[in-house]
Amino acid sequence: MTVCPPPPPPSIGTTTALPWPAKTITIPAATSTTTEAWAGMDTLQKEFRRQIEGVWSSIGLSEEERGKRLSTLGEYFKEVFTNVINKEKECRDALDRSVKDMRQQITTLSAELEERVSLDDSVLAPGLPLRRQEAALLPIYNGLKKLHEERLASLRHQYEDLVAARHQLGILPLPSTP
Repeated sequence: MTVCPPPPPPSIGTTTALPWPAKTITIPAATSTTTEAWAGMDTLQKEFRRQIEGVWSSIGLSEEERGKRLSTLGEYFKEVFTNVINKEKECRDALDRSVKDMRQQITTLSAELEERVSLDDSVLAPGLPLRRQEAALLPIYNGLKKLHEERLASLRHQYEDLVAARHQLGILPLPSTP
């Protein structure tokens, strides 16, 4: 039920073409911690800067031309980062809606089934990470859903037995199953 798994990194261990004639850069292999990943991105940025400055020096670009290209590059990066951030926010919002919907469904099912369900506030507090809230709610929701299905199956069976008994007694049948 988790929404928006993390996107796969772009071709780990391969090269990526730059937006203008220049050498390519190699994306580092996946790292084990977030800190290492951020450090890897810093290293990647420094390597990119070293390469692009080398290319610009070999071309003989003036400071004004470099400034224009850096401005264009900055806009390109800003657009990419903004898109990534917006996508992550969409995923967060979808997961938040999913958690809220699950809470509402638990409340509704527990009322319909007349089952007392206690949602532990220490595990489900609004400030906790959404994945942790979802993981805590999912077993409760699945249990109530299973109980609901079992009771519906039991009611259907009882209805069918009642229809059969009425038919044997010669009484008009009940309306069809809802």
